[in-house]
Amino acid sequence: MDLSGAWHIREAIGETWRWHVGSTPVPGLNSVPAEPPSASGWTPAAVPGPVVDALHAAGVIPDPRRGFGSRGAEWTGRRSWVHRRVVELTI
Repeated sequence: MDLSGAWHIREAIGETWRWHVGSTPVPGLNSVPAEPPSASGWTPAAVPGPVVDALHAAGVIPDPRRGFGSRGAEWTGRRSWVHRRVVELTI
């Protein structure tokens, strides 16, 4: 399966990421309708790539590599992040 293409990230609220680990996909229940990332809280991201780079590119945090910008990015390492991408499965 080709996993290149448009990826997005979003902060996992609490422990919601655990809902998807080890679960069996159920058609219609493990997917979400495609919607504009900005409307849903999803931020475009490069995969593989650091979360801080995606957040900086989106204007959420200052440049972590300039001046005191790293302080503005410290909170990102204490959070869990979820990545998503639209895939088409053939059955």
